Amino acid sequence: QRRNWTKIGEPEDKYNEIITREFYANAFPVRPNSKDRISWVRGKTIAYDPATINTFLQTGYTIPEQDDYRKLMRVAMDEEMSTLMLETLSLPGSQYQTGTKSQPTHILRADLKSLVRLWQAVLYSNVFPLTHTSDITISKAKLIFCILLQKDVDIATLISNEIHAIVLSKPSKSGAVRPLAFPGLITGLCKAKGVVIPQPLVPIRRTIDHVFVNACRYNPREFPRASSRSGPPPTQSTPPVTSPPVPPTGSFDLSTMQACMMQHFQHMEEQHQLEMAHLRHVQLQQAANHRGQVALHSYFYHYTLNQASTGGSLYPWPTPEQFQDVIRWPGDSPVFSGGGGESEQPHVGEQGQRSDAEVEEEGNDGGEENEEGFEDEGSLSPTF
Repeated sequence: QRRNWTKIGEPEDKYNEIITREFYANAFPVRPNSKDRISWVRGKTIAYDPATINTFLQTGYTIPEQDDYRKLMRVAMDEEMSTLMLETLSLPGSQYQTGTKSQPTHILRADLKSLVRLWQAVLYSNVFPLTHTSDITISKAKLIFCILLQKDVDIATLISNEIHAIVLSKPSKSGAVRPLAFPGLITGLCKAKGVVIPQPLVPIRRTIDHVFVNACRYNPREFPRASSRSGPPPTQSTPPVTSPPVPPTGSFDLSTMQACMMQHFQHMEEQHQLEMAHLRHVQLQQAANHRGQVALHSYFYHYTLNQASTGGSLYPWPTPEQFQDVIRWPGDSPVFSGGGGESEQPHVGEQGQRSDAEVEEEGNDGGEENEEGFEDEGSLSPTF
């Protein structure tokens, strides 16, 4: 709702195959190297450029020259950023799957958090139409990473690029028919231009509702199902943030489903915020450890030089207060996962008084630039 992406998740629920094929057939550029993104359906001009899609989706988004996601795609990730993204998207103990040159290529679906799995389903259905969901590639992982961190994402340009890639794609060497994606979006664009959609209408695959989420998107390693739990109930009451809400049972009701989904999102967001706060504090502690190591090395080094030059006179060793002032230890982590009891005031050290700009490292400006299309990641499916 904050991004006004509601319409992205609510495309036309039915489409006509002939209309979809006509759109793609007439969208091929008439002139070589043409940058126009226009098709014709039943005599109507149907544009699919980012501005048109953005207007149709009613996001109210001002398309920038380069959003945060594009910036992240064009900069090589350092070890710190790579670790942060892995810890944000996957469960503890997970690892990147690597390629032939030991570079990270993807994360297995079994290692993804439930909230990330849900975003994977939404994006693979409505933004990057794919049927291969057993893992998530680095480019898609960066997109979800930006979404969870509330970074700027130009969703209309991503969709427009995907449609244009299908328009420019060459016939398959095997002779297999390439799926034509975004039938729901194309149907909506045609309707907006006054095109009458003829019968028969084909329904798009199942809706992403609470039944789908409960059956396919929960990671049992993160949220064990109530039916699989054994043993007596816990003696202590569990805080609300440690257990997901129970899906509704009985006959399907839209309002009940929406309320349950909102509870799921809120629960997952609380978990995510706790984890991000913990990671932030760990970063502060690591920075303090580094300063301490550098300071100790400097003290021992100057002590050795002083001994050699003075013939044994004592070097002015720093006091404990001076040493603590150099390290600026942030204190123990104020974030505790699980457990009840009274809340404790977080311990705030001197580091807590510093601004974010003082503790954040500068981003790596190097690295090779990726093309806007990124890599080819499997066959497309008509889901949007």
